[in-house]
Amino acid sequence: MNQTKKMKFSNVITLGFLALGLFSCNNENEIMDNTTDSQLSEVEVSNLSEWNNETRSSNGIQDEKVLRFRDLDTYRKVLSKLSSMTDEEKTSYFQKIGFDGAFTLLQSANNEADLILDSDDLNYIEAKANEYKKKYSSILSFSPEDPYDLTPYLNFTDKELSIIGSTNGYVVIGNSLKEAENAHPTYDEYTVIMTDDIQGSRAGVPGPIQPGWREFKNASLTIKKGKYKSTMTIGRIVNGHSLAVSFQTKKKVVFWNKSVNTNYSVESLSFNSPQFNYSNKVVGPRSGICILGLLPERVGKHFDSTVKNFQSGKCGEARGNQTFKNITVM
Repeated sequence: MNQTKKMKFSNVITLGFLALGLFSCNNENEIMDNTTDSQLSEVEVSNLSEWNNETRSSNGIQDEKVLRFRDLDTYRKVLSKLSSMTDEEKTSYFQKIGFDGAFTLLQSANNEADLILDSDDLNYIEAKANEYKKKYSSILSFSPEDPYDLTPYLNFTDKELSIIGSTNGYVVIGNSLKEAENAHPTYDEYTVIMTDDIQGSRAGVPGPIQPGWREFKNASLTIKKGKYKSTMTIGRIVNGHSLAVSFQTKKKVVFWNKSVNTNYSVESLSFNSPQFNYSNKVVGPRSGICILGLLPERVGKHFDSTVKNFQSGKCGEARGNQTFKNITVM
């Protein structure tokens, strides 16, 4: 084979490999495209007006973006996945699919309120607080009892849709529209942990306590650091029939304030009475209730309780230690 033929043969082989490589790349792109289409068919961002015009117009609410799930199983799978995520992970997920719903709205409002309270200038805080409340007045709610409370609340109450729903509490499953359980805000919302003993764990979807929370008198302990104040209170779940501990943190500048989510722990929480002695560790939810699974009858009508090393994620090295005497079960 002369040199010219060798070069032609080499070129043919080279072109063949290039064509094969191009074919492989095209196939790979097709596979990736098909995978993306499959994912989008499970969860997609849609317009609420496409699914129920009467519901929207009757409530006088503008059209909004809503998530549509292929079926109920997909909805439950995604909800379970989101419920186990941190706030940062949830935010990242919604950014990736291009959806700004109830969770994103509430996060944005909370972040703005925190920035306002980072200042110590009361004139600045008042001006920005008024702008902030005016900005969100039509899409969020604020405590009617405290005009200085900047804590934002959704205009509906629903454990699932506060995470996965639209800004006004809607989601589409298959071809059916699901609405929020309660079309009104709940200003005392808690994350609930239910345990068989006092050892808790961080868990739960945010939502209101349905059985009813009742705190005991003179059974509350507060720690502070800077603008943050974290409080734990011993009480009971009325209808759930169990002793419980509530946790709450406030960020405060003089009279301006807002609720803040953080983590809590108590190294040892004990309950002592003539017929009952028990102690254990408590790991609390992010601002909520830890149901202890202890029947009030076990400790009797009156008991003592000792708190050792109560800590909060917003209060740094601050520790709370106290013994409460003669607590009355109410």
